[in-house]
Amino acid sequence: MSRCPQPDAAYAAACSAQTLCSAGRGFLRALLPELATIPTPEWLHALEPLSDAGRLQACRDHNELMEALREVVSRVAPVYRGKDARLSRERRRAAELELKEHDEDEDAIERALALASEAVLKAPTTDDDDEATLALALWTRSAVLLARPRRKGTAAALADLRLALRSRLPAKMRAHYYWRTGHCYRDCGEPTRAKVSYELALRLLRADDNTSRERLQKDLASLDFSQQAPEPAEKVLEISVAGGCKPNMPALSKHIKIVEEEGKGRFAAARAPLHPGDIVLAESPYAACLLPDHLGTHCLHCFTRLSLCSEEAPVWCPRCAGVAFCSLSCREKGMVYHQHECSFQDLFIGSGMSILSHIALRMVTQLGLSGTLDVYTRHVSGDVPLAHDDIDGKKSKMKSRKERLNRSKKGLKMVEEEKEKCENEENSDLKTAQIYSLCTHSEQRTGEDYVKRMVVAVFLTECLVKSGFFNSVSADEMENARWSVTAVIIRNLQLLQFNAHEVFETLRSGDGKGEGHLFRGARAQHIAVAIYPTGALFNHDCFPAVARYFIGRRLILACTRSLPPGATVPECYGPAAALRDVTSRRRTLAARYWFTCACDACERPSAWPTMQESGDPPLRCPTPECSGMLSGSRQTVKQGARCSACGVTFDAMTLERRIDVIEDCHKLFQEGARLMDEQLVDEAKSVLCGALERYHDTAAAPRRAAYLAHEALRALLTSVGNSHLVKVKEGEADVEASQK
Repeated sequence: MSRCPQPDAAYAAACSAQTLCSAGRGFLRALLPELATIPTPEWLHALEPLSDAGRLQACRDHNELMEALREVVSRVAPVYRGKDARLSRERRRAAELELKEHDEDEDAIERALALASEAVLKAPTTDDDDEATLALALWTRSAVLLARPRRKGTAAALADLRLALRSRLPAKMRAHYYWRTGHCYRDCGEPTRAKVSYELALRLLRADDNTSRERLQKDLASLDFSQQAPEPAEKVLEISVAGGCKPNMPALSKHIKIVEEEGKGRFAAARAPLHPGDIVLAESPYAACLLPDHLGTHCLHCFTRLSLCSEEAPVWCPRCAGVAFCSLSCREKGMVYHQHECSFQDLFIGSGMSILSHIALRMVTQLGLSGTLDVYTRHVSGDVPLAHDDIDGKKSKMKSRKERLNRSKKGLKMVEEEKEKCENEENSDLKTAQIYSLCTHSEQRTGEDYVKRMVVAVFLTECLVKSGFFNSVSADEMENARWSVTAVIIRNLQLLQFNAHEVFETLRSGDGKGEGHLFRGARAQHIAVAIYPTGALFNHDCFPAVARYFIGRRLILACTRSLPPGATVPECYGPAAALRDVTSRRRTLAARYWFTCACDACERPSAWPTMQESGDPPLRCPTPECSGMLSGSRQTVKQGARCSACGVTFDAMTLERRIDVIEDCHKLFQEGARLMDEQLVDEAKSVLCGALERYHDTAAAPRRAAYLAHEALRALLTSVGNSHLVKVKEGEADVEASQK
């Protein structure tokens, strides 16, 4: 790929604006163009050759622009969904009524659970509430969870009971608390603990409550002490990258190297032969943000669907009612950044700012003030060139902290805890260095584009000021600290424009019985956006060599075709050769990512028709290392053919044998499709991986059958990623079946 002169400037400007704010809602869509027109066109043009530090200083020195900006941000105030005790009580009573009237109806139990969870999330925390609203909401939800069939809510009910006790459950309910806790232990297969809980409940029950005491005695007598506790739930299968992990880039396969070339920048290339199915990357994000539409359905921190939580039910934010966490552990991690964003959550949504703008803020809030100022000093302030730790043939200039500590200790043995701490800090420092070495195309930005990003950064910084983010800063240092954070956010906004990934889950349709086909009718749904330090180094190709999917927040890249050592390992940024012609693809990539695509499909478009076009695939020249193509039609190879690239002539028999291989592959593609229809994942994957490897050894470019086989393999590889079964009612399922 090469840098693009952006022939369609208006389209490029519209794409760039979309990375800052929505074109359809919010006040930023009108505010940004308005403020960007305050400086004269000549001033904006003079801004362009300056460094980012020079541009920011020029903006600060523009009195009229700064005065208008100060007027705007002076109106910034917290806007968020707060707690509501009255609404919590209403939802709790509605849940109790739903459970009482339909306790045998599974759908009704799920409705009651949704109401009870809303009651929990809306309830004020203990410190702000004298009516134990939160404790009672948790108490009700524990009852609903226990009512779920097949004991699938037992562990979560036990967790809710413990939280209810910590949230000041009224003392008069303690007997019933231990009684219900005993039910949980009984259903979990722990009769000894159940017995202890039942006996505590028996002691706390009123002496004259004979009915309850008799029922409790029956529960005690019914305990089965021969029952064994169930095996712990199986952990998610750990993803292993091909050849093992690189020591300095643990998310990346040893079979991959990062190289740098003029005009292409840094990119991933094969160090060893790669084959279909090989996993080359499994990486957690540096920063990630859930899309606003999924704040009520997914965990804010790990993106797990809240309906899939089995060990714990959704956990609340202590301050707002707009987000939820899947567990106390996720809440502890998430509150590191959410405490600074919580009060402005609805303002962010209402402003219309893009999800990339939110991640630009998240990259600051997750580090805290001191960490952000450190990023400013080390990576932003002087536009210092940054070393990358795995560029082939180059050695990183970054000294590891572990190495420095070893030297300072003069050979003394470090304790294990200190070693682990150093390794974690070193890994964090390396990730940060990788992030801030990603391309920003700052030198190609117009002055107007930079001013708009500066305005968004100042707006977000003002939100941080009013959230208490700068409380530790003295009055004398406040001005410098604010502008340093603003500079970091501007850099974040620039690099995110070209390096972020959309996180998705696969939606599968049920058949009315709670079962769904893995592939038939499946579709991707975007739930979040994230930035991955190593994943961002994979270049684009309109015919990608990897499939992308997600397990939780982790990005997984798996090969879909063979690659020899030295070959680029590309993914696809959007426009694919199978679906769009070269003109459309190049226009989109130039406007969205600011480069002209030079992949094989774009450079030789006549050999790479879209999936809708027919024809025989061209044959790869049998000469090793030759990139030439030969006709793949039986009609034209009867007299043999000469490769125009290497000059070698091949007889008809040789070429016909290669055509036979392609036809055999087509049959295997159909066999793979049949196995997919029967949901035999491993068998289908094996057939398609082998067939595609043979196909690309023989064919120089794909046609419809190969495109479909690649899409099938992608679906097979991603079937282990994030997915959700969308239940369809029986009547609707029958209609869908009749339409197929």
